[in-house]
Formats: sequence, C-alpha cells, structure tokens
Amino acid sequence: MILDILLALAITAPFARGFAEFELPDITVYEQPDYSYAEAMADRALAQQTAENVCDILSEQLSAAGIDCGKISAEVNISQDGSISINRVAVITEDIGRAAELIRGTLGEETEVVNEGDQ
Repeated sequence: MILDILLALAITAPFARGFAEFELPDITVYEQPDYSYAEAMADRALAQQTAENVCDILSEQLSAAGIDCGKISAEVNISQDGSISINRVAVITEDIGRAAELIRGTLGEETEVVNEGDQ
C-alpha cells in the first residue's frame, strides 16, 4: 500500500507543480475595439427610419380624415433603454387645428404639433 501511495505521488507531482506555476495571460493589455461610432450610426439610422414610418402613417391618417397636408416631419428620440419618444411633429397644412387634434390623438397629448407653413 505504501508503494501505491509513492507511485501515485510520483505520477501526480509533476502535474501539481505545473498547475501551480501556470498563469493566465493578462488580457487587460490588449486594446478593446471601440464600437461607439457604429452604435451611434445604427441609432441614428433607426431614429430616421422610425420618423419616416411615423410620418407615413400620420400622412395616411390625415388624408383619410380629409385634411390636406403637404409635408410632415417628426422628431424621434430613442433612449438608451430602447424606448421611443416623438416630441414634435411639424406639418404644412391649412387646417392645423384638426391636424393637431388627430396627431395628438395618435401620438399622445404631450406631442408638440407645429405648422411649418406659418414660418
């Protein structure tokens, strides 16, 4: 039995010493790529596409309500948590009252609606 223990120690000793001296490489010395520019570009593209989609839907709704509208633009903000807010909608129309009522009914009462035709 003593010979078995000595044999086991003789076999495992080099592995034990090897693992004790083993070190993981320091990965902090490697530079991590900066993806912030690509992320900002993707966020801007998403906001632009969202604004276009919102304007298309609002244009269809105004048209269906019989409100003549020349141009619609929306300011879309996308926060870090992914929530979308539309704070301001600019339209060119003769009937800003009805257009604003319909837009606020769709997007929320806090949405600012301005008539670009007055500027």
